[in-house]
Amino acid sequence: MMRLGSCAAVRGAARAIMRPRIAPVQQVCSSFHAASAALHSAGPSGAANAASSSAGAGFSEGSSGAASFSSIDFGFREVPVSAKQALVHDVFAKVAQSYDVMNDAMSFGMHRVWKADLVAQIRPAANVKHLDVAGGTGDIAFRVLQAARKEGLPPAYRVQPDAQQQQDPEAAAAAAYEDAAQVIVCDINDNMLRVGIDRARTQYGYEPGALIKPAEQGADGSTTPAPVEGAPVSPAAPVEHLSASRIFARHGPLAFVSGNAEALPFEADSFDSYTIVFGLRNVTHRERALSEALRVLKPGGRFLCMEFSQVVLPGFDKVYEQYSQWLIPAMGQAIAGDRASYQYLVESIARMPDQRRLANMVRDAGFVGVDYRNLTQGIVAIHQGFKPVR
Repeated sequence: MMRLGSCAAVRGAARAIMRPRIAPVQQVCSSFHAASAALHSAGPSGAANAASSSAGAGFSEGSSGAASFSSIDFGFREVPVSAKQALVHDVFAKVAQSYDVMNDAMSFGMHRVWKADLVAQIRPAANVKHLDVAGGTGDIAFRVLQAARKEGLPPAYRVQPDAQQQQDPEAAAAAAYEDAAQVIVCDINDNMLRVGIDRARTQYGYEPGALIKPAEQGADGSTTPAPVEGAPVSPAAPVEHLSASRIFARHGPLAFVSGNAEALPFEADSFDSYTIVFGLRNVTHRERALSEALRVLKPGGRFLCMEFSQVVLPGFDKVYEQYSQWLIPAMGQAIAGDRASYQYLVESIARMPDQRRLANMVRDAGFVGVDYRNLTQGIVAIHQGFKPVR
């Protein structure tokens, strides 16, 4: 995997398309490293959020807008609400193959630390049922599954099938499912999911089976074949609600499902935990996605969103804004041959609600115990909430 771990490496990647601006690039990169060195000595920040005009670096997988609006933001552009989903889909279809390389390059490898922190906060049980939305390439899914397997399930807590269950295949399968860890990756972009399936097989030794494409559900309960592979899944087309246990029976502990965060193809009360990492800002209607997260979680289940946010350290916010605006698109061009997609990712973060506003949105969706914490002085924030116990 290609990694850029130094300022010199970043300058080298950007030089081909930024020769006239190399001096400003050097200044920004040097300032970024100098400010970064002071981050941990500054201590955790509980200060007020930085101004919402601060921009950030985009890595992956939201954008808001009420359904009544005729237009919505796509980066700094205003586009028809009906057009945004396809535009976002095209962005990630283009960057899928270079996605993980760019994550390392743009974050100087810090995205690995942030994701490890998120999984440590989840503390997945050995028999966790977890849903990772907008997680196409599987980065979070692999980490959650590995953490769950490290936990192990104490023998006293394992479901011991009785004599009748031993003679009943369905009962035995249900008992096995209760003991097992399961992680499902759901993403709207099949290109990203195919990369995740390939990584599962070649890097982690899993066999998740084929990509799952839910059938569309008619008003009369009938189903029709799933949309052609590669096409974005529209929330306007209701899909069948899949059983997580049946997915486990056919695909094992890891599965990849094509689906829309605004209309998840899963039964209600199915999952212990739900994550959406660097993805909420790309969703057209965030309130719908949050409502769907609440629906598919079990009572008491945990929602976690890790997203780029607003830098809270005075001075560093300006350095970070310059780094994002100057270098991220340049690296996208030099490494992935695609400046426009990474320009959109930078702009999408600038339009993302800050930490407090997002926390209020999570509360408004019906979650309780909502809080958040900043990582790296607010470059990233993790929001958490729980589905009320009935």
